[in-house]
Amino acid sequence: DNWFLQTINYFDYEKKGNNLIFDKIEFNKIIDNKYDNIFVIINESYPLFKNDKINNLMQKNLINKNLKVEKFKKNWNKKYSTQGSEIEFFCNTDKDFERFKNDFDNLIREKCWINELRSKNTVFIHTYEKSFFNRDRYDHFFSNTFFLEDLKKLNFQICPGMYEGIWDYEILINFKKFLKKENNFLVFLTLQNHHPLKLYPSIERDEIATCKNFYPLNIKDQFCYLYLNQSYFNKLIQENVIEIMGKNDLLLILSDTPPAFTKKWKIFFEDYVEVIKITK
Repeated sequence: DNWFLQTINYFDYEKKGNNLIFDKIEFNKIIDNKYDNIFVIINESYPLFKNDKINNLMQKNLINKNLKVEKFKKNWNKKYSTQGSEIEFFCNTDKDFERFKNDFDNLIREKCWINELRSKNTVFIHTYEKSFFNRDRYDHFFSNTFFLEDLKKLNFQICPGMYEGIWDYEILINFKKFLKKENNFLVFLTLQNHHPLKLYPSIERDEIATCKNFYPLNIKDQFCYLYLNQSYFNKLIQENVIEIMGKNDLLLILSDTPPAFTKKWKIFFEDYVEVIKITK
């Protein structure tokens, strides 16, 4: 049995190369001012499995035939990690990373495409502390920012774990509360896919049994939790974001990095991230 599993791992996982290089994404060519409302979810450590069947199951409640969907493959920022994904989204490049940390407002005004969206109702949400990575500088661009301190005042539930913050799904369930009637640009940076992660309390424990039918979900609890949490999160995106979108609205979902497992377990995940553009 062990030789059989090792052979499957080699052909299905290790043999799939992780040294791919993709064209740089210019987000201003994906997003522009023609959209009334622009919703962006930077999905922490999105679990992009090398098993496409698992990926399709995770997205079955997110994507349907009535939507226009485009997917782009992107190299993740191995130098700056999550902050790298943020500057690449805001500015299309990480070349000015020191200015991004220390001269944020001037950098945005001088060099970054999102400055074109400044006239919208700009909102940034992160379910962790505002002081982490000095994200209080985002106040200089966004009309409103919501971090752990602010979300606690809204009586949102706390998630215990490596990074104790607000449960990400609370933002989706209360999504409309962060919007004006029109002309919104909202960026939501998630938290809970940080390893080791907790299973969402909204997920019934008996759902864990579904993982027993899928390899490699059945070899590690954290794989199962990632799958179940992300599946539920995707379902809430559909119900609370996509459902309220109009014909001239856009949703962009991008991951910052693959899940942060040791090398032994990373072989089950792609070493790139996806950007998913959804319109109606």
